[in-house]
Amino acid sequence: MPRLHHAVYTMKERQISINLQQITSAAAQVNIGTVFTKVSIVGIHEKLRAMFASVQKWLALQSIIGKALCCGSNNSLRPDASTIPNAKENRVPSTEHVPVENRLIAALPRKDRQHLLSGCEQVELAFGNILCEPGDAIRHVYFPADCFIALMNPINGHSSLEVALIGSEGMYGIPLMLGVNVSPLHAVVQGSGTAWRMDDERFHSELERSVALQQELNRYLYVLLSQLAQTAACTRFHVVEERLARWLLMIRDRAHSEEFHITHELLAQVLGVRRVGVTKAAGSLQKKKLISYTRGDVKIHDIEGLEAASCRCYRADMETYDRILHPGASPA
Repeated sequence: MPRLHHAVYTMKERQISINLQQITSAAAQVNIGTVFTKVSIVGIHEKLRAMFASVQKWLALQSIIGKALCCGSNNSLRPDASTIPNAKENRVPSTEHVPVENRLIAALPRKDRQHLLSGCEQVELAFGNILCEPGDAIRHVYFPADCFIALMNPINGHSSLEVALIGSEGMYGIPLMLGVNVSPLHAVVQGSGTAWRMDDERFHSELERSVALQQELNRYLYVLLSQLAQTAACTRFHVVEERLARWLLMIRDRAHSEEFHITHELLAQVLGVRRVGVTKAAGSLQKKKLISYTRGDVKIHDIEGLEAASCRCYRADMETYDRILHPGASPA
């Protein structure tokens, strides 16, 4: 949605501050200034305050202004692609009315949660969006809502092995809380959706002021380390079919759906095997009528059966989530 770049919206505890002169100036640039000039500045101020008393009315007003901008002749007010850090990320206004779906954030006390969100922006992450390469500086942390991020360990510069998945139960950017700003792994979006993003400086500031955030992230760090250790053991000792069943369940938990898209090539990277191994394992699961798999489109038909076909690692991961994080905080 087009936005007024010269207007500043601030919403906190129902107090709203609007720079009316900038709005009037921006409106005049797109030939809708006459709408505003017919009413005094004081009148506009009072009318807008009344309308902003309801979040729904605020959204409706923003929509009307956005449509007006689309019809304007001046394109300078429209978002410039060069101002977006990643072409596959679309920013969404960071306001408290947006539902909090990340469980780490939701577990925080109200004041800590609101202060954290005030420093976040909500972004749309697309499938395949690379967040960081090994050796790169970590500039942002991400709290996934309905997307998920894969951590890949590159091997010999040609192949890679997926070592962890981060969904709505966690956060990407853990090295920053340990005082390290360099990524040891390849981080890529494996499931598209929304996430809360915060820059590294603000994140450090939040860590210093919020003991609750420190505690939640310490617990999550333990869970993530357990997942990494479990994956290492799983890769070494379990057969491909069991490991495939485990990863499909993990993806299902973070995609919040029994249907999702994942290619043979990506599954081969996830499991660290050749594509023929993925074909054989997926074919076996299909014969057991646990899943259907066509051109990368996966549908799980029997969750309990797939859990029985997976190795013990999946259940171990779930038990760790339930035991260390608060009840119900597992990614399922």
